[in-house]
Amino acid sequence: GWKRHGYYCYFIGETASTFTEANSTCNTNAAYLMTVEDRFEQAYLTSLIGLRPEKYFWTGLTDLEERGTFKWTNNERVLYTHWNADMPGRKQGCVVMRTGNRGGLWDVIKCDEKAKFVCKKWAEGVTPPPIPTTTPEPKCPAEWKTSSTLSSCYKYYKSRTDDEKKTWMESRDFCRAIGGDLLSLNSKDEELVVSSMLSSANIYRNIFWMGLMSSDPIEGFQWSDGSAVIYENWGYGEPNNHQGVELCGELSSDYRLSWNDRHCEHPADWICELRKGNYYSFFNCRMAILLCGTTPEMPAKYSTCSCGAAQSVSFTGACKACVRL
Repeated sequence: GWKRHGYYCYFIGETASTFTEANSTCNTNAAYLMTVEDRFEQAYLTSLIGLRPEKYFWTGLTDLEERGTFKWTNNERVLYTHWNADMPGRKQGCVVMRTGNRGGLWDVIKCDEKAKFVCKKWAEGVTPPPIPTTTPEPKCPAEWKTSSTLSSCYKYYKSRTDDEKKTWMESRDFCRAIGGDLLSLNSKDEELVVSSMLSSANIYRNIFWMGLMSSDPIEGFQWSDGSAVIYENWGYGEPNNHQGVELCGELSSDYRLSWNDRHCEHPADWICELRKGNYYSFFNCRMAILLCGTTPEMPAKYSTCSCGAAQSVSFTGACKACVRL
């Protein structure tokens, strides 16, 4: 029967079915194929099916609507992923959760294959959260690119000399120091904004770090900002983890914006991403630290630091003068 965990109830379908058949069975029971909102729910689902003899269980995730862009059948936002190694790759299909020694990891298989499945629905007495009200669109800092349909802002950093290039970790720390993170691409729309940003600056055949990183080659890539990997644009034959050391993701500024895996210590340029919002003064204060040095032993590149649009102050007064709005 149904098993409750938190706000939801789960039911294991005992008949091997295609993806469409499984989804229809769940819908008939006022439920939907299982979604996974976070690592805690993933842990529960792994404990629920991980030791069963069947190899796969259908989830509600698929990219049938648009190749490479994965969506839940119930239209929830994809907040978490737990891909197996080399997944989702360039395959188009439906997502299953594995059992056995890789229990809980996600694979992409053909949707007409047959597998068991797990249905999910709100527990009795639980009220689903209300649809959020519309709020005015937040803005991006000057020189950052976005579009009206996106919630993030983007900016590239192209080094003038090789000595200014950064490793993946250094690039990520730079982006985090200014309130953001390395670029994550979760849709074709986001990719088009980044492509337009680079082409309008006449940047071609250049390599930029993005936020893809694999801390465990068995579990595949994750975004450094914690967002789910629901869209991919790997170059042909990638990722190949050449010599077992390519665990970070880079983006080429060619016409396809194709991705490649690279050794994380390789020096390259980078692209940062910020969430739209009211953080302008905070952002400039962080930038002041990066531009003007952080210790007396580190010479300032500029004698004054810009603080918002209002004033210029000495480095020692920069952060005191900048106040997050």
